Amino acid sequence: MKLKEAQLQYEVKNDVLANNHNDILKQTAFFICAAEKDKDKAAKQYGDITDIYAIIINRLQNAWRKEELVSALNVLQFEIRRLELYVDLIGGRHAQIIRLLYFDCRSMSDAANEVQISLALLKKIKKECLDLLTEMYGFIFNYQGD
Repeated sequence: MKLKEAQLQYEVKNDVLANNHNDILKQTAFFICAAEKDKDKAAKQYGDITDIYAIIINRLQNAWRKEELVSALNVLQFEIRRLELYVDLIGGRHAQIIRLLYFDCRSMSDAANEVQISLALLKKIKKECLDLLTEMYGFIFNYQGD
């Protein structure tokens, strides 16, 4: 999830094509007024009226794209915070193992060595943790459905 979060943050931060909504609305109004007032001048400066509308549509699509990216980023950041909280609630060695395996992407043997337990015990603890997380998520999703 952290990788996706970083990707979305980059896209939102570096989306130079998307302007803020007020600028887009002002530009849209300008284009429409220019096109309606002096069609010849607008055509010389911006091209055919269909070109002007294409410019407007492109700018609006870019703004909507950025809005969608920001929305996706917010959802992803919320889910990351939720998962981190749930792992913190599990606590202790169990939480350490989940962090090593899933947050740090360490191998099972590496994680077992880190916490100084056997691979068999690590597998047992991992299953317990995943069962607990499944139960925690299930509780919330079932609660939200009521």
